[in-house]
Amino acid sequence: MMDIHAFTAVSPIFNREIITDVLVAVTTQQKDISKFKKVRALWDTGATNSVITPHVINDLKMKPNGVTEVLHAGGADLVNTYLIDIALPNKIIIPAIRASECAEPKSSRFDIIIGMDIISCGDFSITGSGIKRMVSFCIPSSFYIDYTKIPNAGK
Repeated sequence: MMDIHAFTAVSPIFNREIITDVLVAVTTQQKDISKFKKVRALWDTGATNSVITPHVINDLKMKPNGVTEVLHAGGADLVNTYLIDIALPNKIIIPAIRASECAEPKSSRFDIIIGMDIISCGDFSITGSGIKRMVSFCIPSSFYIDYTKIPNAGK
């Protein structure tokens, strides 16, 4: 049986964004988490792939490993790609993610975007009551949640 690794982040207020701390490093195939840089990650189910900002690329002295076309609301761009390792809040390392470079965000709320390339490897849920919200993620995918099976759902 495979080990399941999970984390839950709780927000005392309703947010329109899911942002957590993660660790990122140039892909090195080593597991030394002390070499990783702490950054703020925006979890985005609308992003097909993960994204990294120019200031993180510069901080880690990264070199591009390729180029890809990125489609976005404003059209399409050719951008550099970088191989990175990401350690999630539970310190589980997702190795060798091919992240696309994005334009520097207008605010400093996030440094990278966690896209569906990572989210689809596990189970991701957003739940809450009132204004409190919880975001949970486990990897690998382990079970189904069917909210219609909750007593009184849909009534």
